[in-house]
Amino acid sequence: MRQASAPKGSGMTRRTLVATALACLCAAQGQAGAIAQTNRNGRIQCLDLAGDPVAIHTDLRIPLEGWKQLRTLDAAQEVESSAVQGGRKWAGRIELAPGESYRYEQTLREADGAVELFLRVAAETDLKTPGVFFWLDLPTALFGGGACELSGDAGVVGNAPLPKEPPASRQFLAGLARQAAFAAPASALKLAAAFDPPCPMVIQDNRVWRSATYSALVKIPGTPLSKGQAATLRVTLRLTGAGDLSPARLTLDEGVQQQAARRVEAGRVL
Repeated sequence: MRQASAPKGSGMTRRTLVATALACLCAAQGQAGAIAQTNRNGRIQCLDLAGDPVAIHTDLRIPLEGWKQLRTLDAAQEVESSAVQGGRKWAGRIELAPGESYRYEQTLREADGAVELFLRVAAETDLKTPGVFFWLDLPTALFGGGACELSGDAGVVGNAPLPKEPPASRQFLAGLARQAAFAAPASALKLAAAFDPPCPMVIQDNRVWRSATYSALVKIPGTPLSKGQAATLRVTLRLTGAGDLSPARLTLDEGVQQQAARRVEAGRVL
C-alpha cells in the first residue's frame, strides 16, 4: 500500500507498458513506506523491492463444484476496511450462489521486510466446493527459467524448474508444504512464501489461459467447510534480491504522438 514513483525522464524504467501501468495503479492506491500494495478488497497487487514494484499478486479464490467457475476477492461484497495495530484489516462476504456464501477476514502487517497475512474464512451456509484457496501469482517475465522448491517440516518436498516456455502439463509441482520458494534465473530475485499450518499446494503455469504468470494454488486446511465452521491460515511473503531495472525506451510513431498530445491538451488520457 505504498506510493510508487513514476518513471523519470524520457526513458522508461519498467520493462513493459504493463509494468508501467501497474506502477501507476499502485501509486494511486498506495501508502508511502509500505511493501505491499493492495486493492480495496485486500488483494495484493504488487510488492515493493527497493522502490520498484514487482507484480506479485495474491487472492482468495473459491471454486464451484467441478472447477468450472471461481469466486475471488474482487467479487467480495459488503467489504469493510479498517486500521488495526500495526496493519490493516479487510472483512466481507463472497457469494458463490444466491443464498450461499463465505465470510472472509484478512489482516495485513509488515515486519522485518516481510508481509504477513492472517486469513480467516467462515461458511454461512453448506456449500458444494472443493475448498478455499489462497492464490499467489508471479510473472513469467521475471521468474521464467528459474526454479521452485516446496519444503516441509522434514525437509524438501519437491522441486522443479519454472518453465521458460509453456509446459505440456500446466501443473508441474505439488505437495504438502510449509514453504514455497521461487528463484529468478538471471538475478538474485527470490520470493519465499511460508504457510502456517502446512498446506497442500500445486504450482501451475497459466499461459494456457493467456496469463503470463505462474500460480501457487494453496488449499486452506480444513476447507471445504460446513455451515458455521471456520478455518484460518497465516502467510508470510518475503521478496529479496533485485529485479531487471534496465531502461526500456518506448518509441511512438508521429501520428500516435500527435494524437496523444491532442488528448493531453483536451484534459484526458484515454
